[in-house]
Amino acid sequence: MATRAQPRRLGRPPAVDSTVTRERILTAARRSFATRGYDATTNRDIAAEAGVTTGALYHYTRSKADLYGEVYAEVAATRLFWALGFGADRMYPVQVTCRNCPIEPWYWATEKRVREKTFEIAAIERRLPGKRIQTKEDEGWKWPELDTVDEKAGGAPRAHRDALKLLMVMIQNSDTKPSNQRILCPPEAVKTDGAGNETCARPLLYVQDLGYAFGEATLLSTKKNDLQAWSEEPIWKDPAQCVGNIKKSLPGTFKDPVIGEAGRKFLSDLLAQLSDKQITDMFTAARVDRFHRHAERNPPVSEWVRVFKKKRDEITGARCPS
Repeated sequence: MATRAQPRRLGRPPAVDSTVTRERILTAARRSFATRGYDATTNRDIAAEAGVTTGALYHYTRSKADLYGEVYAEVAATRLFWALGFGADRMYPVQVTCRNCPIEPWYWATEKRVREKTFEIAAIERRLPGKRIQTKEDEGWKWPELDTVDEKAGGAPRAHRDALKLLMVMIQNSDTKPSNQRILCPPEAVKTDGAGNETCARPLLYVQDLGYAFGEATLLSTKKNDLQAWSEEPIWKDPAQCVGNIKKSLPGTFKDPVIGEAGRKFLSDLLAQLSDKQITDMFTAARVDRFHRHAERNPPVSEWVRVFKKKRDEITGARCPS
């Protein structure tokens, strides 16, 4: 006997975690952008797809631009992390043309197929090679746990850990819930004994999700790939004590870190090695100048480079208590 699907109730469901609703809105936005295009998608379309009212939509995000920025921000952020030697997944900007595919790729089995569909702005993610270390699905680490790493046991020194924290402040990557940070065992560090038991000689803690960067850290992680918002956020909340400026998101675990002088200098020295061309290439690859369909609304790549260098100067010019 066939069963009828119950109609979705609009609005903000009672007793539902805000992060769950927000993720549903993000998923709905991605679907709408992919099928209708960014400019053709309205906030009403996103709300209907997510099963919420437009009023509820504004509770979780300021604009549809906030929802779309992740595709661009993560390409730039992962490239920055690679260049500086920090672990990161690899995000590649692509244009996808799909033939004889569903017009809605998230519903592969049920959607009507079309002869050809092109998605002009897309990205392919290549995970950092290695084996995940976890006791349950999507288990990660919280930022306060980074301070428990034991340098005497072979862990990263505080300078390196502080540099990673300061880099997160620099790019304003605010969605720091545990599942966005991972523990990985690089392939060469996996050791297997005679009984088949595996151990890891050199576990790596890294940031897996960098899609909420280059904007303003907010409670609901809604401002990414926003040049004006990013430019207005200073590196330091307290320059004299080297307290970094980053707001904690609702599900996040990271806020306003205290940075030591060794960590500041370590990151400063790494950033100083980036040439203007490398910084330009990073933002060009991310296609930040194609965010809006109307070209006049897009700041040029040179403006992104200018703000990046200004933030680098804030780090280089500081002196922190040891």
